[in-house]
Amino acid sequence: MKFIAHPLTTVISFLVILISGEQFGSFYIFYLLLGLPHGTAHSITGVLGIAFVLFGKVISKQLSRNFTALVNVIGCLLLWSSLCLFFFTDKSNYNIATFYQLLPLILMIIFLLISISFFVENILLLLKHSKNNFYKPTASK
Repeated sequence: MKFIAHPLTTVISFLVILISGEQFGSFYIFYLLLGLPHGTAHSITGVLGIAFVLFGKVISKQLSRNFTALVNVIGCLLLWSSLCLFFFTDKSNYNIATFYQLLPLILMIIFLLISISFFVENILLLLKHSKNNFYKPTASK
């Protein structure tokens, strides 16, 4: 479970989602990098999501687990929103073949399973730490 819900596994599975277009297809990292100079919403949210998840990995040793889990949850939500923006703002349905071809669909499902487990693990961590902080006994005089 630790490997599946690892931040690097989540980011790598996000970047290697195969997008199938009418003329050509590529990995999602290509579409993120292609949209960055134009300031597209899916590129900005995707890069921010990757940054949040990697930042959560880097600071996990220095700061509290509560803060790290919150950063990871925000990062995961940004990754999901990047994909939603990418597919739902495509008015011409140029990339709709992604959902009809086997390999792109398998890679999308793998990312969703990995990211859901990553999300749930961090939510449970947040709930565990908030419960411990809420029920701490107070010092009375």
